[in-house]
Order: sequence, then C-alpha cells, then structure tokens
Amino acid sequence: MFLKQSWLHPVSQAVMVAPSSSIIYIKVGMYHENVWVTKDKINIIFIGDGINKTIITSNRSNATGFTTFYSATVDPRSSTGNLNVFAEIITELALSNMTDITTYISELYNKTTEPVMKEHLRICLALYQDGVPTLKKGLTSLKDKNYDDAVGFVGSGDSDAVNCGNQFSDPRNEELDRLCRIAITMIKNLGHIEKFTITSSP
Repeated sequence: MFLKQSWLHPVSQAVMVAPSSSIIYIKVGMYHENVWVTKDKINIIFIGDGINKTIITSNRSNATGFTTFYSATVDPRSSTGNLNVFAEIITELALSNMTDITTYISELYNKTTEPVMKEHLRICLALYQDGVPTLKKGLTSLKDKNYDDAVGFVGSGDSDAVNCGNQFSDPRNEELDRLCRIAITMIKNLGHIEKFTITSSP
C-alpha cells in the first residue's frame, strides 16, 4: 500500500492506519512529533522529499532514556527521489527478509521432531534456500537495468514465498510476498519508462 502523508497529518496517523509493508510518502516540511512504529507493523517504509526538506524532529534523546534502539534512520539513497533507487531498497529489504526467514525455518526444522511438520518445513526450507540466490540475481539485474530479467527473478522469489506459505503458515511469508510485489510493480514501471525513453528519443 502506498500512503501519501499529505492526506494524513501528523505522520503518526499515517503509521497508525498503514498495514505492514506500506510505503508512506512524507511531503516537504518540518514535523515536530514522536513517530512510533509498533512491533506489529512490519516493513514500514518512509519516503520524503530529501535531506533538509522532509524533517521529523522531537526532544527525546539518550539522556531522557530513549536509546538508539528506539530510533530509526532513513536510507540516504532515498533522498534522490529516484524510482530505480526505491526499487533497489525494496528488493534489498525483501532479500534481507528472505535470508532471515531461511535461518528461522532452518532452526525450526532442526528442533522439530513431529514427522509431518518436519516434512513441511523441509519443503519450505528448500524453497527459501532456492529463493535467496534468485532474489540476489534479481537485485543484480535491477542494478544492471535488465528490468525484464529482474521482474522474472523477483517474481520467482515471490513464488517461493507463496509456495512456502502453502506448506507452513507464518505472517513473514505474507510480508515477504507483499515486498516482492511492491518491488515487481516498481521494476515493471522502470521497464516501461526505459522503453518509452528509448522509443521517444530523436
């Protein structure tokens, strides 16, 4: 889901209504508020209008008991406002999630003794172990501007997440599926822009 913060002020209100795996666009301005992203909100992405343009400020600090554990930083690349960069950030996030889920499933597989559950986990683990290098190829293709290949690889990684969800139900599979779908949409748009630019040049 893509939410324009301009519809929802303050930023905290946008966070409240946003489901997991949402992109919240925060328009230019100075926002004096504490923005809390609760544990049930997974993969919330903030996009602003650039450094020194979109600013969120507050008076909390380490001295008042709020350590860096409770703070977040923005990927500096996002200030470019470039769709290619946003697609890379989302794909990297999907890859990071897939890697973490692979580790989690591997640990569950090693601990589980119940035969049926173990078999489901074995299938799911195989899918994710295949999906991690596939998403890496998608990211490489995206950076090389081979958008059709990138869509294919990210789509294949997404299929692994969906198929794993059929074997082993976990909310993380659904979140990964959403991230991959967002990445695919962005990459497809990049492909259309590239084709339009090539065909429109004199």
